[in-house]
Amino acid sequence: MKKYIFILFVLLSFQVSAAKVKPIKVGWELWYPYQYKDKNEQLIGVDVSILNAIAQQMSAELLYEELPWKRHLRYIETGQSDIAMGSSRTLEREAYAYFSQPYRLEEIKLFVLKDKVQALQIKSLADVISGQYILGVERGYFYGEEYKKLSKKANFNNHFNEVTDLSQNVKMLLKGSIDGLLADPIAMSTYSEIFNLKGKFAQHPLHIYQTEIHLMLSKSSMSQDELNKFNRAISSLKSAGEINKIIHNAL
Repeated sequence: MKKYIFILFVLLSFQVSAAKVKPIKVGWELWYPYQYKDKNEQLIGVDVSILNAIAQQMSAELLYEELPWKRHLRYIETGQSDIAMGSSRTLEREAYAYFSQPYRLEEIKLFVLKDKVQALQIKSLADVISGQYILGVERGYFYGEEYKKLSKKANFNNHFNEVTDLSQNVKMLLKGSIDGLLADPIAMSTYSEIFNLKGKFAQHPLHIYQTEIHLMLSKSSMSQDELNKFNRAISSLKSAGEINKIIHNAL
């Protein structure tokens, strides 16, 4: 009888251990300097380094998969992906995802070719409706409440061209296919430096929005308890100054 009890104990222990090492599925997409691969094909970037530090605090294993952002959102909703990095918090997303405490800020600006700043007579996003301009945005991205409200009008959406990533918008802007693009200034600066495009673009005075950035956890595959563990790890890293150090070193 003792032999069977011992075997049962070993089996249960193995199951608990297996549950502990279950990898957390994380989607990523090309987004300088937050999520990208270096020349050795190693996944690096601000968000990646921060999440790796969080996982180390939690003794968690991460499994990264490259995904377009819009598909990644669907995967978070269905539980095919557990975590999304670099996420803005919205009411729509709260229906299917938990949000960690914020770990950095994000700002979105309008960028144009350097000699075209004065050509775009736009003082607000609403002005786009009455103009002839076409601006580039990335599919599935959140650009603030004003943009969201205006996007319900067809004549507003007609002035925006959706693409998968920043590189597509940059190429279209250089060709003159669009008049400007909405982007994070840090991402735009890093992209320009990597691809030798410094001095090609200018930041238009129009402000789009600024927000706090979070980890987004799927409600279909992650629990409130797991969210609490992530928050505790983020708090610990913040208190130690580690997150600020990662951001400073990367930028």
